[in-house]
Amino acid sequence: MTYRKELPKLGISNGGLSGKFGYNLGKRFGGELASLSVPKDDDDENRAAAVEQFWVGLEDAANRLIQSSSSSKEMTMKRMEFSSEEEALSKFGEVIFDAGQLASRDKRIKKELKAAKEAKEKGESVVPATTSSSGVGCAVSVEIRLEEGTNYELWTQQMRVEAMSTLSATTTAQEEETAAALTTAEATVDNTQDKAAAAADDMVVTAFEVAGSIDYNKLIEQFGSKELTPYLLRRLENVTVKQGTVDRLHRFLRREIFFSHRDIEKICELLEKWYGVSPPPMDGDHDVEMTTTTTAPANKPTSPCPIYLYTGRGPSSAAMHLGHLVPFLFTAWLQKAFQCPLVIQMTDDEKFIFKGEYTSENSGDGTGANGLDPNRTGDNLDYFANLTTENAKDIIACDFIPDKTFLFSDLDYVGRMYPNIVRIWKAVTVNQVNGVFGFDSSANIGKTAFPAIQAAPSFGSSFPNVLGGGNGGGDVANPATLACLIPCAIDQDPYFRLTRDIAHKLVPSHHPLQGKPSLIHSKFFPPLQGAQGKMSSSDANSAIFLTDTFEDIERKIKQHAFSGGQDTKKKQEELGANLDVDVSYQWLRFFLEDDDELIRIGKEYGSGSGEHWSTGKVKAKLVAVLKDLVEEHQERRNAVTDEVVKQWMTERDESSFPLNNGNGNGQQQTSPSSSLSSPQQNDDVPQLSKFKSRPPKIHPDSGGRITLVGSGPGSPSLLTLAAHSLITDPSNLLIVDRLVSAEIRTLMDEAGVNYKIANKTPGCQMAAQDEIFEWCKEGLRNGKHVVRLKIGDPFVFGRGGEEVLQFRQFGVEPTVIPGVSAAFSAPLLASIPVTHRGISNQVVMCTGYGKNNTSPDLIQYHPEQTVVFLMAVGRLRKLCDSLIHQAGYPPQTPVGIVERAGCPEQRTVVGTMESIADLAERFNVRPPSTIVVGEVVNVLLTEEDFVEVVNIKVEQGGLLESDGVVDSAGAVDSEERGGMIVKSGHHGLIV
Repeated sequence: MTYRKELPKLGISNGGLSGKFGYNLGKRFGGELASLSVPKDDDDENRAAAVEQFWVGLEDAANRLIQSSSSSKEMTMKRMEFSSEEEALSKFGEVIFDAGQLASRDKRIKKELKAAKEAKEKGESVVPATTSSSGVGCAVSVEIRLEEGTNYELWTQQMRVEAMSTLSATTTAQEEETAAALTTAEATVDNTQDKAAAAADDMVVTAFEVAGSIDYNKLIEQFGSKELTPYLLRRLENVTVKQGTVDRLHRFLRREIFFSHRDIEKICELLEKWYGVSPPPMDGDHDVEMTTTTTAPANKPTSPCPIYLYTGRGPSSAAMHLGHLVPFLFTAWLQKAFQCPLVIQMTDDEKFIFKGEYTSENSGDGTGANGLDPNRTGDNLDYFANLTTENAKDIIACDFIPDKTFLFSDLDYVGRMYPNIVRIWKAVTVNQVNGVFGFDSSANIGKTAFPAIQAAPSFGSSFPNVLGGGNGGGDVANPATLACLIPCAIDQDPYFRLTRDIAHKLVPSHHPLQGKPSLIHSKFFPPLQGAQGKMSSSDANSAIFLTDTFEDIERKIKQHAFSGGQDTKKKQEELGANLDVDVSYQWLRFFLEDDDELIRIGKEYGSGSGEHWSTGKVKAKLVAVLKDLVEEHQERRNAVTDEVVKQWMTERDESSFPLNNGNGNGQQQTSPSSSLSSPQQNDDVPQLSKFKSRPPKIHPDSGGRITLVGSGPGSPSLLTLAAHSLITDPSNLLIVDRLVSAEIRTLMDEAGVNYKIANKTPGCQMAAQDEIFEWCKEGLRNGKHVVRLKIGDPFVFGRGGEEVLQFRQFGVEPTVIPGVSAAFSAPLLASIPVTHRGISNQVVMCTGYGKNNTSPDLIQYHPEQTVVFLMAVGRLRKLCDSLIHQAGYPPQTPVGIVERAGCPEQRTVVGTMESIADLAERFNVRPPSTIVVGEVVNVLLTEEDFVEVVNIKVEQGGLLESDGVVDSAGAVDSEERGGMIVKSGHHGLIV
């Protein structure tokens, strides 16, 4: 039995695998042993025999492991032949697991293991214990060590087996005392939920929890992944930038935000073969300057891309935050870089399994929280299903390639994946799942079953239509042979480590990665309040949500962002800031694109000198960056309707809408069904042939009716007579959009009108829209005249048409009252005529976003033309740059921005095509704003209409003071500004 002193260090404890074992074994072979936990047997004699058999099996496995250390490629291990150390080790794992199945889960196991061990060594029989069972669980810890030689050499150094009891929920105080004594044993105990506590005293990283200060180098060691080296970045650059698909590597790669991987080198190898290029020369793992311009490849591949991407989201709240956005932004870049298909899983089933609730009739507080109806018996599964649609809008807004992207809900699509789910269930045991994720007997069966559902999309055969369509002949025609790359945060790695262990059982033998999904891991997005904080959807101040306004972002950053700066100016100038803990600087690493600017800010802030010497300066920069990011995202998201979501979540086969179309360039097919459009485009509207003819205007039996009304730009004086009459009639029920001005709501209050305000903010429109329709139906049932009040004109980017279609489903044909659209009223209120004899004889109106949330089709320059842009402030700089360089606009073309037209705080900023983006940023121009391009901007404006604003000192919450111009508008901390502002001809103050 001397092998027990020579066998390696491996840890299996508390029913699961230790981090060190997972690291060593995973690093060498990408595999893991199953956990050693067994069912309890109440018969004492049988249990004692089980212990004996456990030791026999363990000894047998250890002897086979020792014999596998031969350098021969063919090795014999007691009547078994293996072609490689990897195969031998895999078999060792199976034997260990089989032996472990025989051990008993009882607190007496420690005593019996010790007795069995002593008896075995003495050659004596085992005397079974006679104490009664207490129901306390047990786990065994085994340790192993692997070293890498010319061949993977396995040898034995030390083995230690100890038993440790853990208490069940019903353990008595006496049992607790006993268990406490047992914990002093020398057993190596690692949390089965994959907690990497050895990495740092306060670090916890599991599939369900992330807490404490994270040491990523330790995390790589604990999880058994590999570092994403500079050489691998060069290989990625070789198959992306140098193939002309993207301009440069993503900032998340350049800045090591994605830092770890599994088999990314094999993905690079597949793509190198696909492109017909060689790997870059091996120059070591030192830093290499990355290419910043694209190079057209010599020959574009004609075969389909050999890989596909897979990522996902568990919809836990209607409002996603910036941390949720990170993997999707990177995945969108990967898709463009590789020109490959993408599947996005929405795990609405998981969220219900882990967080779902039930209610009995008339229970609860009447709030209906989390989708529960307190007035009826039921659950909130539908609540999570609805969150899927809401979150899908944020995901679609991340700018994926529509004809190569399939977004699906588990609740809808599980049927296609079910064969692979069943195969995974067959290949993985409950003990393995419990060991990896830390589940115990109290967990519902859905928790132990769900890992297979998350694993299934990593096998191409789960998508026989969406990945298989259009592939043509050859092996790639079989989706099961496609390699899968998963970008994710590293806490999701346990799902796929488990998957990789059994992947070979689900794929053809010639699969390039033996079925194992490849992963690229991101670091965690820092919580707003620092390492000890936590981003939570239930705490509005814990994160920046994609529904936040500019004011929300500014307030949260200033009040809650953890600072690494010093507490006094003198100390800051002497010591500088700690950039590693400063949240504002760390967030700039995620979202500021310009590397040189980021480096400069870091040097200045870290040394307490220069423009960004203080925390306030760095926070102000972050606020500006996030303002543009969130506004642009919100504008793209606003263009995603429920109908568009349905299109993205509809399975397309090779006859209708192939994702992997074989052209390798991401271009859409020419079939009518191969286009997904944003709502500005006519081709996203359902074909009329699918609908019945328009129903006649009828009222329900209750006598109720609906009128859809436009409220104009905001001033009550600009309401139509019909609108004014309807919204001041106390007998009507008004359902009012959130953006309808306070002045109009005051008019309704004075008339004593009953109205409800829709909480339709970006990020929660679906739930709000459902609430609106419920209010409307309730009003109809009560015989009310329901007045649906919208800003501007309902049919001009107001989604009024969608509401009409929905009202028709109620059996009601609504009346529509037009309103004054900001497209024409905003320029007028700013003294800008959109047409003028000899200056402009045509007007083009469009949004800042085109088909599929991309840049709009550019309006070519014409000297006698006016272009009016709505919803374009968030991408003003990109828009102006494109108009100058691609549409022929002279840099000096006049541009005016009218902000909050018709409201008391209306203001207008005027510049040129080359200067307006800087002016808009300088003066914090925000939506809603209307942009007017053309010579008409200056037709009616004279020098007297302008106020020059130079070196304005802005103090938060105070006055703006400069050269005799004083105003009470709020702004950011201690900034200097300058530019030209148009005096308000009708409303309010300057700026």
